[in-house]
Amino acid sequence: GNFPEAADAKLAIAGIHIDYKIGAFGEYHRDRNMLPHLALSKAEELFDVNPDPTRFIIIGDTPRDVMCAKNAGMRSVAVTTGKFSREELAEHAPDLILDTMKNPEIWFNQLIG
Repeated sequence: GNFPEAADAKLAIAGIHIDYKIGAFGEYHRDRNMLPHLALSKAEELFDVNPDPTRFIIIGDTPRDVMCAKNAGMRSVAVTTGKFSREELAEHAPDLILDTMKNPEIWFNQLIG
């Protein structure tokens, strides 16, 4: 989402409630590709670690979200809840494509397999 409250609302629809300490949202930077780096910096600052980008997931409903994840070396979950079809999202090779984010215990296990 463009701001934390929007992300919370979108996740809540799927029954996902996360008390996260780190994240990066559209309000933090105009360039979407900078957001993952901001999140990694925040994780490094909060936890005094050098975070592994492959342990992070970007969830989005556009090809730009998938490209953003790839640019940062992160995993991507593309959701067909926006204006892009499964086929259009597949062209960008996300790690996982979902029609709904419901049942995260199932799709998350598929993702980290």
